[in-house]
Amino acid sequence: MLDAGTDGPDASAADSGSEEADAGDRCEQSRPRALVSLSLEPATITVEAGEQVRIGVRGTFDDGCVANVTGSVRYTVADGAIARVVDAPPDPDSALLGKAVEGLAEGQTTLVASTQEGGAGIASAPTSITVEQGEVIPGATETRAIWVTRFAYGSAAEVRSIINKAADNNFNAVYFQVRGVADAYYRSNLVPWWKGWGRDLGEDPGWDPLQTAIDAAHARGIELHAYINALSGWTKSGTTPGVIPDSVAGAAQHILKQHPEYVCKDDQGVDSPSEYTYIAADPGYIEHFADVVEELITNYDVDGVHMDRLRTPGRSFCHTPTLDAMFAQQSLSFADFQRAQIDKLVEAVYQRVLDTKPSVIVSAAVWGIYKRLPNCSTSEGYSDYYQDSIGWMAKGIIDELNPMTYRDLKPGSCTDWGAHTDVFLAGANGRRVVAGMHAREGSTANFSRIAARIEFARSRNTTGHIVFASTYLEQDNTWDDFLAGPYAEPKPPTPLTHR
Repeated sequence: MLDAGTDGPDASAADSGSEEADAGDRCEQSRPRALVSLSLEPATITVEAGEQVRIGVRGTFDDGCVANVTGSVRYTVADGAIARVVDAPPDPDSALLGKAVEGLAEGQTTLVASTQEGGAGIASAPTSITVEQGEVIPGATETRAIWVTRFAYGSAAEVRSIINKAADNNFNAVYFQVRGVADAYYRSNLVPWWKGWGRDLGEDPGWDPLQTAIDAAHARGIELHAYINALSGWTKSGTTPGVIPDSVAGAAQHILKQHPEYVCKDDQGVDSPSEYTYIAADPGYIEHFADVVEELITNYDVDGVHMDRLRTPGRSFCHTPTLDAMFAQQSLSFADFQRAQIDKLVEAVYQRVLDTKPSVIVSAAVWGIYKRLPNCSTSEGYSDYYQDSIGWMAKGIIDELNPMTYRDLKPGSCTDWGAHTDVFLAGANGRRVVAGMHAREGSTANFSRIAARIEFARSRNTTGHIVFASTYLEQDNTWDDFLAGPYAEPKPPTPLTHR
């Protein structure tokens, strides 16, 4: 929801000079009066994207006085990506003064006028808004997102604090991690509660991090995307590295306890050398993971599903009995075969979302270098980790990519943030690119470089930007640098326009 307007009206008096003729002399009498109701006009609004329709609000007081309070109430649009309330110059031929609804993108939403933020206090009946087909106004919307990892919070109060800081500094989307190693930071019948904070795997923590985050974000009018690791199976840290415990009685068992054959292994039958045991994009796991996503979006009012770890851990991975049998029956190279299996996982999730709740945005955090630049020897997602992220956009099986290009703007270098951002934009195929960036340069904060990348992204008309991660903004005390700099003017997140 998008709030706009000034301070709420004083319930003891109407605005001076805004008397209504049908109220007679009652509004002219100097006496304390209490506001009883608000009426927003017109009752329905139809507007083209880029156009405006004037609105007005009349307040009725307990003595029968009816006064124009258009400039004194607060306005709440249910979907700020579709429409917003803006100041409008006075029109001597109209009784509706000072405010207008501006269409931003095609769709339907509602508007409420109230004495307090978010539709609270005395409120008008909702006015329906229909924005008809038209182009999204350039620059009117911009996704401003922050990654919040599962390590950033340990209580409901910390979750609310992070989200409030994001909203206070004009971020409008939070990508909030709720799945790390095939576990859940939300209530699930398919996946066990995460192990940690003195609890066993599957043990109820007594609160729901995802629901807490949704409530906090939506109360502040910003999006909440459920951030889930897709192919991370289990951590190799701790006292028993790589050993997956049994879940507590009554809880779902970990998927790799049920199906150890899904473990991603190299051509020697060895598990990944990385910090995680990886899960292969085995057909059985793909079906399970799509079920997990369906359960999540059915039970929770998330604005998006955001996937990470959509890759293999290296070039010699992933082997499972089923995948090896499939590979032997076809003619693709090993690399193309592996990319095809990850493609199938992405497509299965996308189709499941379309079938279950098509309003949900499907996005992915991807390797920041799709393919290395000419004459460069950097790593790349395509051949080193079998992640064909631009291919997903070409096939139309993803809504948004969030490239993890954690380097600076250095024109001519092999890791230039701008050059690699341009690569993703060139392959967007009408899909969204929300450019990813790290909050630090090495181990130190340098906000001027963040601001420079944001400015570059705007010059390229990216969908927006996403910063990794809230933890660093907290440690470096740089939250308010966004408000003082590139996010000084609030904007709603960019809506989906390709489906």
